Amino acid sequence: MTIRLGTSSSTFASIFITGALAATGAWAQESAKEQVRVSGADLQAWLSNGFVYAAEDHTNGSVFVVVGAANDRTLFYSHPTGGMNTVKGTQRVVGDTLCAKWPDIRSEERCREWYRVGENKYEQREKGSGTRLSTLYIVRSRTP
Repeated sequence: MTIRLGTSSSTFASIFITGALAATGAWAQESAKEQVRVSGADLQAWLSNGFVYAAEDHTNGSVFVVVGAANDRTLFYSHPTGGMNTVKGTQRVVGDTLCAKWPDIRSEERCREWYRVGENKYEQREKGSGTRLSTLYIVRSRTP
């Protein structure tokens, strides 16, 4: 069965594709230009002052908050299948990446690039990758 909406199928297809692209962000070319990689100097300034951030992890659906001094960070997190937990770890800046080690979660240190994507909104990505791993919001950052 075919339903005619009074417009050509090519017009309908154009509207549908444009809406789908806009909904997924693939059409937002200008917003991609506005994304700015956070420098190592900025990451270090934040970390030196014990910045606090909250985030949603897009790889596993968990949400978390990170607080404390660089050598004594606390990660409060809630995982969809594992409940809530708190772990201790460390963070440091290497080049233009923020590296974290949470021994109770994994043994290796992971380094991530940060990109500013909006007002107080950031994305964390694998080094050299465009893949968004998490969306982060800085809750508190004292300037030196």
